[in-house]
Amino acid sequence: MNDIVIFKSEPYPTDLTDIEWADVSKEFPSLLEVKHARRYIEAFIYKYSQNARWINLPRDFPYAEDLKEVFDKWKFQGLISKVFSYLLTNYGLSTTLKNALINQGIMICHLPRLAPGLESEGVTVRYADTLV
Repeated sequence: MNDIVIFKSEPYPTDLTDIEWADVSKEFPSLLEVKHARRYIEAFIYKYSQNARWINLPRDFPYAEDLKEVFDKWKFQGLISKVFSYLLTNYGLSTTLKNALINQGIMICHLPRLAPGLESEGVTVRYADTLV
């Protein structure tokens, strides 16, 4: 990964507060293995809340190639979904961001189970047993 220098004038509305970051980094200490982990998480939140492409993210985030590499690594490890679920549970997420994460398969939306026989004909309903 490239070493990055972050120049930032004003925070984005999607940025984590210091308290949120302190809680996230305490809950998921493995995030700290990546230099500038907070900016990576903030870039991921920004990307999905704005429905942006990696290459179109503001320049004060890490390089697009690095973002994608870290995102893929953390997604494979299950860390991304856990971090977003933690933020959702403890701090809430915008509906736009939540829907984008669900649509991209990063988070699983849990719906109440239907009673047997109530599923529509020709429709298969799959249920996730755990929130990831």
